[in-house]
Amino acid sequence: IDLNRNNNYFSKSFLHKPFKFYLLPNLGNPAFYNIFITPTIGFNTSDKWMPGISVYNNIFYEHSINYIISPSYSTQGKSLVGNAFIQYNLYPKAVKKLSITARFKRYSLEDINFQKLFNTNNFYHKIGILGSILLNNESVFSPLNHEFTISSSHVWTNDLNFDINSKPFIDKQYVNILELGYHQKYNSNNLIKNEFNTNLQIINKSLNVQLENNLSWQFAKKTFLYWRTFVGFFPFRKPNTLIGNALSFNAITGGNGFGGYPVHDYTFDEVVINRKLDNDVLANQVSIREGGFKSIMRLGISNNYLITTGVDIKIPTIPIQIFGTIGVGDFLLFNNTSIFAAETGFSIIILPKTIFIHCPVVTSSNITEDQSTIGKDGFFKRITFTLQIQNFNWWQKAKMK
Repeated sequence: IDLNRNNNYFSKSFLHKPFKFYLLPNLGNPAFYNIFITPTIGFNTSDKWMPGISVYNNIFYEHSINYIISPSYSTQGKSLVGNAFIQYNLYPKAVKKLSITARFKRYSLEDINFQKLFNTNNFYHKIGILGSILLNNESVFSPLNHEFTISSSHVWTNDLNFDINSKPFIDKQYVNILELGYHQKYNSNNLIKNEFNTNLQIINKSLNVQLENNLSWQFAKKTFLYWRTFVGFFPFRKPNTLIGNALSFNAITGGNGFGGYPVHDYTFDEVVINRKLDNDVLANQVSIREGGFKSIMRLGISNNYLITTGVDIKIPTIPIQIFGTIGVGDFLLFNNTSIFAAETGFSIIILPKTIFIHCPVVTSSNITEDQSTIGKDGFFKRITFTLQIQNFNWWQKAKMK
C-alpha cells in the first residue's frame, strides 16, 4: 500500500501542478498542491475563547516542505495569537534525513494589573529554529534510530514595573535558549520500545544537562509497562533568572518540574489551559516532563540536581493505568535540602497518549503537607490532569523544542 502518493511525481518546475483547497483534513490528491484551510476554536483562561483557522499542507504524512499556520483571535486580549511552523526536509545519501524547522508562537500571560494599567493583555512570544539529523540505520532491519538536534529560541514577555516616581511602565524581559540533543530510539516488533534522550540546555548563562529514558514493554495482551527515568543537574547556574508566571529558569525541572504546581513551563513549550491559576480544577494541570510527578506540589524548583523514576502499568480491557513515582532533589522549598518524595495512584485514559486524569492515592508526607498548605485537602482536590496535544502527529512536528 502506497500511503504517500505525493512522492510519485518528479518535476523541475515548482508550479507543475494546480492548487486544490480543502476544508477538512484528508489524504489529498497527488495530482494537485493540496492546501487545507480548517476553522479552529481554542480556549485558555488568559485568552478566553480563540476562534481562528489553520492552514496546512497535510497532517498524515511527510512532505519535503511541511507547514502549519494557525492564527486565532484572543477574545480576552483583543489581539491575534497562535502558532506557526515551516519545516524543510532533505534526504541526502549520507544520512537518512536532514530537517530544518522555523517556528513562532504567541499567547497571553494573565496579569490583571497589567490589563488595567495598559488596557491590553501581557503576551509571551517565542521564535526559534531547529535543525535535526537522522542517521541511517546500520541495516534495513536494524531496530535502532539515532538523531542529533540543535535548536535556538528567543522568548520575550512584558513585565509590569514601576519607576522611582511609582509610575508604571512595561519592562520587557528577554531569554535566549540554546539546546543540543541526542536521541536514540529502539523498536523491537512493537513489543519493546525504548527512547533515550540527552539534552544540553543553555539559558541566559545557565547550563543544565538532562538525561531521560522511556521504556515501553508489552508483556501481555493489551497490557503495557512504561518505565521512565530522569536525571538533571546544573554544571553552572546563574541564580534568580526568572520569566513569566512562576516559570523559573533556575530550575532544572521543566514541564511540571518535580510534581508541578503550577506548571513550570519555563521554555513555553506546553499547551497550558490555566497559567493564571484562578480555577481550582483547571489549575491542576501537570506535564509529564523532566521531574514527571503527577501530584500537585510546589517542591518543583530544585537548586542543583534532580533524579526521578516512575512506572505506569496499563490494565487490559479498561482505560486505567496504575502509577508510582519516586525522586530525590535539593529543593528551594526545603532550603536546598536533599529530600525524597514519592507517590502512587491510578490514571484514567481519556485519549491515549494525549489526555489523562491522574488520581494520586498515597503520597509521601512532604507532598501531603505541602498540598494542605495550598488548600488541596482531600482526594478530589488533588486530582490532576495531563493535556499533551503535541503528541498528535501534526503537533509533534510543530513542537517547539
